Amino acid sequence: MDGKGIVFAIGIAGAVGISASAHAATATIDIYTFDLGQFSDASVTTNVSASHVHSSTFDNPAGIDLFTIGELATAHFGGDEGDRISLGDFSSQDTLTLSYGTNPITVGSGLGSHFVVYEQSGHTTVDAEGQNFEISFDGGTTWIDAHNATSATSVGLLSAPSATRQNQIAFDLTAFGFNVGDQISTVMMRNLIGTNGEFDPDFLFAGLASSAVVPLPTGAGLGLAGLTLLAIRRKR
Repeated sequence: MDGKGIVFAIGIAGAVGISASAHAATATIDIYTFDLGQFSDASVTTNVSASHVHSSTFDNPAGIDLFTIGELATAHFGGDEGDRISLGDFSSQDTLTLSYGTNPITVGSGLGSHFVVYEQSGHTTVDAEGQNFEISFDGGTTWIDAHNATSATSVGLLSAPSATRQNQIAFDLTAFGFNVGDQISTVMMRNLIGTNGEFDPDFLFAGLASSAVVPLPTGAGLGLAGLTLLAIRRKR
């Protein structure tokens, strides 16, 4: 193989590598990487009607399409109605349940103990609606006010700056009575009740973060391949 052939092969290998990475069963949002395999037997049920399900511009560029709260409720609604489910309407308290079926999640170490909820916002800072909910990890026996979450921040996507920003609300399960290795089968969320329009959170995505090292951002592999290509050309 001549020099040009070597360069071409390396370029193709880099392209194939990033393609595989981009389609791997993980999604990275801010500091968190999610193994999407956790949703292999997951489903969502809720007491609200399909009129409470809406679309989002965040899910596709974030790599969570097909795994949003709304899409996991497809069987419940009898069809794909959208991506995010809105709970609450001033005086009503609504609930949604994320069930993991035969594949319960296992509390990990480090960031792997963080269960993270994404509530659609659009603001550059966490808004009130983003924490006006409670969450339960034990079937509804114990409820945690999201104002007591481990962290709360507003996140967007550098790759898609026009995508609607999200309130990223994280719960370190080891701070709420769980130990590394514990398994959780269901996660329930319900809105708090208030007298204004800030008590109807829109849940887009929720999942247990991975303990694994955060992968290179999409496109980084091609960038590295380009650098390798450049280095080979310079050596010749």
